[in-house]
Amino acid sequence: LHVTEALNLRRRPRNEGDLYKTVQQGGATATWAAVSRDLDGKGGVYLEDCDLAPVVPDEGRAPYGVKSWALDLSVANRLWSLCETLTGVRVPTNGA
Repeated sequence: LHVTEALNLRRRPRNEGDLYKTVQQGGATATWAAVSRDLDGKGGVYLEDCDLAPVVPDEGRAPYGVKSWALDLSVANRLWSLCETLTGVRVPTNGA
């Protein structure tokens, strides 16, 4: 029994999204993102379990996926501006 499996048994998570991952499982998506041809030309996407994360309903409580508001460029730009204001650090962007 792997330590991660033992922790999951002890915690008894209610859904798959709450399961702990092993180091290998946790690093798999980052490794896949670094070498996958499936992502050529696709920047700024959310990834999960070696794939693109599905968009899930905003009002739902799904323990996986990405909410539509997380993909909203106007929200991202407002957050970026706020961070620059709060930190006093201005970072040039690629015209966004």
